[in-house]
Amino acid sequence: MKQDTARQEREWLTPAEVQAMLGIGRTKIYSMLGRELRATRIGRAVRVARSDVERYLEENQY
Repeated sequence: MKQDTARQEREWLTPAEVQAMLGIGRTKIYSMLGRELRATRIGRAVRVARSDVERYLEENQY
């Protein structure tokens, strides 16, 4: 049960997961990383904090 909750509400997301959440393309998400959306590199992996995605959405509402 604990693993299911962790999967649903993971704190760190991959660019592909953020792409799916926002409904945008691969090129767009990578162009946003480091500019419009903060990202963290862990070794070769790039991760985005869920809180940063939520903040981006709140700041960019019409």
